[in-house]
Amino acid sequence: MSGITKTKAIAYLVAVFLAGTVSGGFVGFAFGRHAFFTPPRPEAMAAHARARLASQLHLTAAQVSQADPIISETCIQISDIQASTFDRIHAAIRAGHERMRNILDAAQWEKLEEMDRRHEESVPRSAKKCDPTNQPEHSAVAPH
Repeated sequence: MSGITKTKAIAYLVAVFLAGTVSGGFVGFAFGRHAFFTPPRPEAMAAHARARLASQLHLTAAQVSQADPIISETCIQISDIQASTFDRIHAAIRAGHERMRNILDAAQWEKLEEMDRRHEESVPRSAKKCDPTNQPEHSAVAPH
């Protein structure tokens, strides 16, 4: 090796490894945070359920075809439940904050509202409410 000793080569490899670890950690954190707050789309849930049921129950093609509308409808209902649950949680937090308003001074209340705004901005839109325009099957199957 011309000009590079084994020690320098090892140091460079360690530096590259550490840089990859740090950047991978940031990417993993960003993806994980998004995935944690974002419920699965009904189509993804249905595809997973369909594949799992077909595999584990050894369904025929005809059975999968007959079960498909039921699976899709169930997944849409689950998605609606997730969206309404998120709304109920948000309403409970807001109500709790309103009840605390009388015990907080003006500066504390403003700080709490700022905390709420930051939280609202940090939660992905898809976690707040399912957007029917992004889910074409949503209007095609009416829940029972």
